[in-house]
Amino acid sequence: MSIYVGIKPKIIGVKPSSNIQHRNDTERLSNSTSPTKIKEIVNLVAGVWRVEFKLRTTNSAGTAYGQIYRNGSPYGTLRSTTSTTYVTFQEDLPFQVGDFIQLYVYISNSAYYVVTKELRLLGDFTDIPAYNSIT
Repeated sequence: MSIYVGIKPKIIGVKPSSNIQHRNDTERLSNSTSPTKIKEIVNLVAGVWRVEFKLRTTNSAGTAYGQIYRNGSPYGTLRSTTSTTYVTFQEDLPFQVGDFIQLYVYISNSAYYVVTKELRLLGDFTDIPAYNSIT
């Protein structure tokens, strides 16, 4: 005999893929030489997201840095480029519901700017059984 009646409830989760589920595509720039939050998304689905962003500098004499943070703390790999055209960075990272997925950026020389756009969450939604029946 089962201890539940009807359909088993499901928990929606996420796994990395190339499908864009959320985007914050506005271009932003900063000439700060210390890590500065420039974009933020509140996570609504637990699981592993493929987090993607684009980064460039306004002058190759300045190195542009970008890093994914979780709830105000460094979380992803620190990325850098001296390219004046956008470079795309991706990383698969686990997040819980309610986590703040943030992009922090800075530049090596405040005479130039770090420019970013397209902070995106890529993934496929999955059904995960909430529990198993006990007979």
